Amino acid sequence: MDQIPFNQEWFHPEEPVQDLHAYHSAEQAYQNLMRNFVQQQKRSTDLAIGNSGIKKLYVDGGFSRNLIFMQLLAQAYPQLDIYAATVPQASAIGVAMILEGAWNPDPPTTEIVELRLIPRLCSF
Repeated sequence: MDQIPFNQEWFHPEEPVQDLHAYHSAEQAYQNLMRNFVQQQKRSTDLAIGNSGIKKLYVDGGFSRNLIFMQLLAQAYPQLDIYAATVPQASAIGVAMILEGAWNPDPPTTEIVELRLIPRLCSF
């Protein structure tokens, strides 16, 4: 279901998540489930960011490919640039980076991360 398009008409950030029977379609229920995930993610991210002055947020992993999640996250942080980061084999690369000095005499590459800026489809 990560290919369901973002529907601006269903975007009501202050509305509480409803019982599944209250939705008119599976797509609308799914978008609201993603909204709930973003609300929880925002609480955690706000604690991590604090008053650090961060201007960019990078999302990696499966949710970085979820168009609805990423759009809702962009709406939740209008003051930040939100990027979907793609790092193939991220766990293996992380281990290799930790051990890199032991096996690789060359400087680390900076071309292993692909970034995609998430445009905001609506603003409030």
